[in-house]
Amino acid sequence: MKSIVGAVFTRNCLFVLTLLTLSMTATRSASAQSDVTTTGGNVHSVSVMDAVHKFYQAYNDHNASLWEQAMAPSYVGHVNGQTIPSREVGKGFVAALLSAFPDIHYSVEDSLQEGDRAAVRWSATATHTGNFFGLAPTQRKVRMIGMTIFRVENGQVAELWDVWDEAGLMKQLGAAK
Repeated sequence: MKSIVGAVFTRNCLFVLTLLTLSMTATRSASAQSDVTTTGGNVHSVSVMDAVHKFYQAYNDHNASLWEQAMAPSYVGHVNGQTIPSREVGKGFVAALLSAFPDIHYSVEDSLQEGDRAAVRWSATATHTGNFFGLAPTQRKVRMIGMTIFRVENGQVAELWDVWDEAGLMKQLGAAK
């Protein structure tokens, strides 16, 4: 257990350093923090943070179908050291999470943006009322925390790097000591 906690702590420390680096290099004003694309002679401004908020909306609206709207067709995720190779695989995880925690609600605690990337520190609350990857429902209320870096392309999340306190969740559910 100590090695798991140590690994999670180390990953979280590295992520905080990344957040600090992004913070120190973020020099553009809020009005300039968007991607600009041209389609048929028209200029469209697509906010990186709008794409990030749409990502969390899929969870908060408890609607896995919003996942495809938020995620680019070429989406790849990197979550706690594992690669999510496609939008479809990611959508399966979202559906499983919503099934296990149907009242889940994410809150963006802090966010920073630089170019096509955004870094977010988030928390989520939920009640474990469904099967969670083999763990029977406990009816326990839980709180999850994590940090995610998003790369946005054409108004959709193309890639993300996420670290979250998986060990803390399992402890709250009684699955870890």
